[in-house]
Amino acid sequence: MTTPQSMALGGLYRVPSGMGGIFDVRLVSIDGATANVRVDSPRNPDWHRYAFQIAISELKEIPTLFEVRTRVRDDGHLTWGRYPTTLEADKAAESARKYPACHPVQVAPVAG
Repeated sequence: MTTPQSMALGGLYRVPSGMGGIFDVRLVSIDGATANVRVDSPRNPDWHRYAFQIAISELKEIPTLFEVRTRVRDDGHLTWGRYPTTLEADKAAESARKYPACHPVQVAPVAG
């Protein structure tokens, strides 16, 4: 759970969209129990940088997932899957390593 003391201005947080989905937002400022935020979604230009206010209690930390990447090269990679723990990601990476066409295989932390 986030509290005003643990929050960082400019930090990324997750909030409900009000339509059943979620938004990732950047914290702009805190005014009492209200947070001023901007949507951080560059792939969605209709909402990206949209400013609004929301109760601080609605801000949630973005979880870290562990992504198994295959065919890792300088020009990109393929994603095998994302997992909640390193143990599960390592297990999936071992499965991916069974296929020579997937090499090299890498596990990387990503925002969930």
